[in-house]
Amino acid sequence: MIFKGLVKYYFYVIKHKYYVGKECFNRGLYWQGLTHDLSKFGLTETIAYSYLFKIFKNPVLLSYGFLKRGIPSHHYRKIVAARLSHIRKNSHHWNHWVYLNDDGQVEGHLMPVRYAIEMICDWNVKTKMGSRTASSWYAIHKNKIVIHQDNRKLIEDLL
Repeated sequence: MIFKGLVKYYFYVIKHKYYVGKECFNRGLYWQGLTHDLSKFGLTETIAYSYLFKIFKNPVLLSYGFLKRGIPSHHYRKIVAARLSHIRKNSHHWNHWVYLNDDGQVEGHLMPVRYAIEMICDWNVKTKMGSRTASSWYAIHKNKIVIHQDNRKLIEDLL
């Protein structure tokens, strides 16, 4: 019943886009509010994520470690490919701005302010679906986030 997963997935995406758009509009980021996560309607992400919505009640809150253990490997590979595609197509993800230089060092490049604020709007909406705030989520994960120091200061000031 892929149709059930597809309907649940699109319902989630539309709801998520609405709330992130609302947060972006409140901060004067009209274009970001309108275009946020449009890639989620593409085939790569739709196929992979609708599978998750078919088998899990709330896959948004699942960790990738759990997914790797909880689903067949061929589905996991599709989900990872969809996630990588999403990050590369959407500049509001900190991972989009990470660069592995020739020396093997991982660097966070400067993210334009509008994308950093959109990222915070995204975090605010995602964390409302769970049990914590964006600032508490950030406090737990900040040591794993590779980001330019100017962006880190902006994020910490805004949270």
